[in-house]
Amino acid sequence: MVAEREEVKKVTESRIDTSTLESNALLSMITSGLAIVAGVFTSLNTVPGKEAFYTFLGTMFILAAIIESLGTLKLFKANFTLMSKLALESIIGLIFLLGGSLLEPATSILIFVLYLSLFIFGNVVLSQELYPLPGWLLSLLIGIGGAFLIGFVVFMASQYSIYQVLATALGTTLMLDGILFGYISIVAFRKGYKKCIDCFSNSQEEGKK
Repeated sequence: MVAEREEVKKVTESRIDTSTLESNALLSMITSGLAIVAGVFTSLNTVPGKEAFYTFLGTMFILAAIIESLGTLKLFKANFTLMSKLALESIIGLIFLLGGSLLEPATSILIFVLYLSLFIFGNVVLSQELYPLPGWLLSLLIGIGGAFLIGFVVFMASQYSIYQVLATALGTTLMLDGILFGYISIVAFRKGYKKCIDCFSNSQEEGKK
């Protein structure tokens, strides 16, 4: 029975490294707070002028990648999906910074749809990795919410200023990421994941008796 319990713990911790979560929880709480602040700032600021706006948007994308890399890469083991999202944010940021003024509105919308698609996929994958630990449902709901963001961008961009729509979409994803990883960080700071894994292991053991 002890061996089975240890095996359950091993399988769960192969996806979530509780030691890494706990040791970096405080840093991740700080970066999560920064992500929320950056999201609010991005959503509320519409920079006039196409060139100035894309420079602002590109800067926020790169800033988002930096903030998230400080937090998420410290929280989790090397994760292909998270690393892909950070890489895409950096690439989009450079595109907007260096050539944003040359982009047509349709191209900008397409780039955002690509970004939001990875945002959705990343949160769904993360929810699967976290399950059945705290945060899995929140991650899944945020992933599902990303689908509504795609609809928001595509529909609202044809009705209102594309500048405000794109800024709101990026700001919203930053705030959602900040809320999710902030919650995960708080649970980890309280050593909640290690306790949950122990409880999960015990319940599995009792179920086999």
